[in-house]
Amino acid sequence: MRTILFHIESRRGLFCTFTSFLILALSTSCASFAKGNVPEAVLPAPISAAMQVDVTVDLTWTTQVGAARTLPPNVNRALEDEFIRISNESQLVSMRRGQLGDVHVSARMKNQGSLGGAVGAAMITAFSLGTIPTWASDHYILEASVTSQSGRKSDYRLEDSMKTYFWIPLIFVAPFKRSGEVAGEIRTNMIRALVVRIHEDGYLTRAGSPPPTVRSAP
Repeated sequence: MRTILFHIESRRGLFCTFTSFLILALSTSCASFAKGNVPEAVLPAPISAAMQVDVTVDLTWTTQVGAARTLPPNVNRALEDEFIRISNESQLVSMRRGQLGDVHVSARMKNQGSLGGAVGAAMITAFSLGTIPTWASDHYILEASVTSQSGRKSDYRLEDSMKTYFWIPLIFVAPFKRSGEVAGEIRTNMIRALVVRIHEDGYLTRAGSPPPTVRSAP
């Protein structure tokens, strides 16, 4: 009887070990890659606070898998905060949430990728124990309308994308960047590139400021 129980417990231990390994393998067998449609933004030299204009922004984020869907208010607000933080870190602008300012930026960020498909792709790979490779894509579009108090207006559009692959052999060539990390890098670069373009068009400096110069690399 003890021998039978020992064999049962041994097999149970092996099963738990195998299951744990499989879960770990599947959780680490995905990798994301940015397409790089938007070149890495090169920030100009900082603008002194005295020469910066008051810039306000409102951001609407939508995802589109079939019909477009606006994100919940708390999530949209967090992404709007991210937009403001990245813009201000450029040292080209002092941006805040609102409608009234020397310059107003109305921004729309959309993900037209296969967000739902990513879940389905991961499930196919999981049910096949990682032997069937699958992938999903995310396509980001950042559109912005910039308006000054003088009535001048410009429209901007940037697009970039990423692919996420699910396949168990990827664990042998890890580490790769996860989708959340790559998506964050794409958003950061798109926002920086947008701020640079707005700056180059003369919206972000007061009259009499010196012409923009490229910031030297660290």
